[in-house]
This record gives sequence, structure tokens and C-alpha cells, in this order.
Amino acid sequence: MPTYLLSGLARDHVTVAIGGDGGDELFGGYNRYFAGLEDLARHLQGRLPGWTPGAGVYGPRLLLAEQPEIEALFGFVPTALGDHFERLRAEVDDTPGNLLAAMRRTDIENYLPGAVLAKVDRMSMRHALEVRTPYLNVEVARFVEQLPLKCWSAGGTAS
Repeated sequence: MPTYLLSGLARDHVTVAIGGDGGDELFGGYNRYFAGLEDLARHLQGRLPGWTPGAGVYGPRLLLAEQPEIEALFGFVPTALGDHFERLRAEVDDTPGNLLAAMRRTDIENYLPGAVLAKVDRMSMRHALEVRTPYLNVEVARFVEQLPLKCWSAGGTAS
């Protein structure tokens, strides 16, 4: 609703707007990224035994309902959904060394196109407002990928 209303207000004045979508994903701006890195540190100190990066990323900080809640609600978890969760968790687990990069990448590949960009596109186009996303420019993304780990205030290394 906020995106819909803001798009309507913006369209009263402009036909093209610049959006910030992709900024948090590229530059690691979500609080759950910092919490995930804190979990990693606790795990490496032996204070979170059994924790895995994939389960940490695709857990309650991101998902509205995890598999146990889905099963309690519907009586089962559809095979395709369970397989999808496992694939996403495995992608994060299989990223060696840099959890921040894994979290950013999975959001860019999954959350950004499936939720954020679709929402903004639908709500803005309902008002005939074109929203541009400069953070998703390929050159900007490539630049950010090349930044050394020391540029990230939260760190992100598992080594």
C-alpha cells in the first residue's frame, strides 16, 4: 500500500522516478545480514552448535513461516516447497568463506526479483510512473562485487 500511494503522489509531479531498490542487497544494509554475521561469530565460538549459514539465512528472520509451521497449518509441506528451501539453504551453505556475500547474492537472485522489484513495478505502473533502479546497473553491481572485504563494516568472513 505505501508503494502504491507514494507512486500516485510522485506521478502527480513526474513521469519517471529514481528508486533505491537494490541498495540494501548490494551494500549489505539489512539488519538480518548483521544478525546473520553475529550468529556466525557465535557459532565459530562454539556458542551456536548445529547452526548452519543456510538455515540461518532461510529461517525466521526472512521467512514468514518455516517448514514446521507450514506443516502444522496444512498437515504437510509440498515436496516442491521443501526441495526449494533445501536448494536455497544449500546454495548459502556451499558459499565458502564469505557469509555476507552469500546473503547478498541470495537476496539479489531470489528476494529482489520475486518480491521487491515486482511490487514496485506493479504499484508504480498502476499510476503510469516509470521507476528506474540505478543500484541495479551492471557496472555498479560489478564495482560492488570487487570491493575488498575490509570495506564492509560488518566483515563477513567465516575464516
